[in-house]
Amino acid sequence: MSDLCAIYSQRMEALGVEVAGTHLTRLRDSLLKMNPQLEGWRSQNLPSKKMWPILNTRHRKEQETSVTTYLTLKIHAETLKKELVDLLHSLGICISYERFRIVHSDIANNLLAMYNAQKLVCPPDLTHDLFTTASVVNTDHNPLSDTAMSCFHGTAISVVQLPTQCKHGRARELTTPKTEKGIRRVQQLPPLYANVPPCFVSISRVSCRPPEDILSCEIPKDPDPVAQKWLDHLSVAMLPRVGMVLTQQTFVDEAQFLAMMLHTMNVVKAVVEHLNPGQIPVSVADAPLYALLKKIQFTMVDTHGEEKLLQWVVCTLNLLL
Repeated sequence: MSDLCAIYSQRMEALGVEVAGTHLTRLRDSLLKMNPQLEGWRSQNLPSKKMWPILNTRHRKEQETSVTTYLTLKIHAETLKKELVDLLHSLGICISYERFRIVHSDIANNLLAMYNAQKLVCPPDLTHDLFTTASVVNTDHNPLSDTAMSCFHGTAISVVQLPTQCKHGRARELTTPKTEKGIRRVQQLPPLYANVPPCFVSISRVSCRPPEDILSCEIPKDPDPVAQKWLDHLSVAMLPRVGMVLTQQTFVDEAQFLAMMLHTMNVVKAVVEHLNPGQIPVSVADAPLYALLKKIQFTMVDTHGEEKLLQWVVCTLNLLL
């Protein structure tokens, strides 16, 4: 309509008529009054105000292609820049940022619905019947900006699966419950995973073997065949052939607390029992977190003792040097 108004103004100036300013609404009403047949064309080709929010998107949802949607998800995951998505959307390469937020929320809600139905947070890419380990690390984010008002100190759990030449894993049968589509609100994680219960540890109940007993024990000449089989499997599984490394939802609780470390042990145990029943859970941690894990093992012998869970310590490079 603005282009038509400009053409009208230029034509009036060419005819020698002075035009101070052309009102768009009055011009439109005058044209429709002089040419009633334009009303039918207007109703078919010009959108109403109710259709304006739909026309702000690149295309209708039913006509979306997977390439543009995947490209938008990939670009935002790599850059986290809304301006870049809007620029590519204006060029017709990506979907709009508003539509991206809806698609992103739908994907998250589908996963969360599955987690809540299973009462277990286990990424869908993980498979059954593979040796599974977990890494527990503290995540520290200290912004370098002078205007930053806070920092983040949390805990992250990464699940690692180790395939062998004979075992490549068995795909899981996943069922996703029906969820409401087209909303931006994301559901909550299962309470068994999101809520960290308090932990009470009594130092007087610590049960560990003295160093003298460990040093004086004799190594049996004939090792236990079950233990030897497990060690042989472990030596093959720990070859540099990692099949899948997935990081679960990060906790906002700091890793320095015993309650958080006990919760990570319970989460790892539940995931391992679901993916590879009968396997002893293995948690990998650096030296400070390893000390907390061992403190829990020495205190809660019946539920989290060394016969139930096995911890490996992986020191940092500074400690090794």
